[in-house]
Amino acid sequence: AKPKKAEEKVAIVSNGNIHWDEVGVVNRGFNFVTKAASEKWLEAFDTIRLATPDEVAKALEAQESDN
Repeated sequence: AKPKKAEEKVAIVSNGNIHWDEVGVVNRGFNFVTKAASEKWLEAFDTIRLATPDEVAKALEAQESDN
């Protein structure tokens, strides 16, 4: 079987936990979602925004230093 191509992910930041049956779940803070899902989240909720590359880098560094 051919390996399934991984769909591109983008980082979004949410101010709260949200469950949306059609799209999925985001939690407060950083979330990695598909590009298609990010477009839906960003359009529907003012409390969700794209994360900047700097924010993602800092969050990953902090996560690594916790381990």
